[in-house]
Amino acid sequence: MNELLITPAKGTLKTKPVLLLAIFLCSTVTSYLAKGLNALTLALLWLTVLLSAYAGWRNYIASKRQVLINKASKQIEVTSYTFFGSRQQQSYPVMYFGAIRSYISSGHGCRNVVELITNDGQGSLHLSSFMPEGGKKFWSVQVETEHPDARQLVSSVANFIPVQNLGFVGYHFAKPPLEKNGDHFIKQLFK
Repeated sequence: MNELLITPAKGTLKTKPVLLLAIFLCSTVTSYLAKGLNALTLALLWLTVLLSAYAGWRNYIASKRQVLINKASKQIEVTSYTFFGSRQQQSYPVMYFGAIRSYISSGHGCRNVVELITNDGQGSLHLSSFMPEGGKKFWSVQVETEHPDARQLVSSVANFIPVQNLGFVGYHFAKPPLEKNGDHFIKQLFK
């Protein structure tokens, strides 16, 4: 086996877009029930439909991202897509990376992220993210821990290529991603 293909984790629901869409939908229904079909209700309805389509398309585009680690060519190929569906492919040498780690991102809506870290420690390549295991409950404070799939991904990549396995390092902030390299959002959108 000379190739390892990594795709995004399936089945995780992004809560912020769903919450926003629920708020817009409730506002639309409330406006319709209060005033009937007027200009405000139509505007809210169109806004809800457009935001639903936008969120669905963004999630679809994000789900198409792939990272292929090729042992024979000693390259890591990242395939992603822009908002308009054009394919972008970037390639990095395997020897550019020195470690792999799993961590839980800080802040609201935290994720269990798996990333490769460059040899100089200044950048990272995001491989995949998962919902953390555990989590805070209403009556108890249960600590969020590493997802089993993240643990398995870290060990399989560390066994596949010569990088140091840092394992699970707890809560951390992400290192600057290699893929962004200073490009502005608008430039990325139209590439």
